[in-house]
Amino acid sequence: MLEDQSFTATANVRGKYHTMYMYDQGGLMLPIDKNNWIKCGVEYVDGQQFASVVVTVNAWSDWSVVLINAPEVLKLRVKREKEVVHIDFAEGKEGTFKMMRLAYLPMIDRSKSMMVGIMCASPVENATGFDIIFENLTIEKDSMSAMSESTRMYSHYMFLHAFISFLLSFYFKKSFFTREM
Repeated sequence: MLEDQSFTATANVRGKYHTMYMYDQGGLMLPIDKNNWIKCGVEYVDGQQFASVVVTVNAWSDWSVVLINAPEVLKLRVKREKEVVHIDFAEGKEGTFKMMRLAYLPMIDRSKSMMVGIMCASPVENATGFDIIFENLTIEKDSMSAMSESTRMYSHYMFLHAFISFLLSFYFKKSFFTREM
């Protein structure tokens, strides 16, 4: 799918993480290039499991974590619309999705394909690895990206109309709505 197309990717992650190795992890990844990417999933840190997101833009990374109750399955959902990525997680197969992160991921080259898929790592030196299972991976093009150009223009027109009306209300407010006492 082209880099500027909207999509939703989902997956369930099951892992047998080792308590002696930090940073065992598995989940979804959206790599653009070595300087721009997002990975999200479950990560084992300091004896705890976390829902985790790392966002790297222009070679600068930041890391978000939410403590989870070591569910058997962590469900992930990643939705991309242009340069915005919405990341949700749910604990357990029947868990309700919760928002974890809303992130910026630039479009570098709109003519290239956007990659999205599964990832796992056990990055600590001397780590022995771990067992991980990915279930129900889906990647679907969102209907929003198929919106007609006329619908988009109408939406922009309506926003512009509302914004101008808002500004005019301030301009005329003093003369029409106030009286000197």
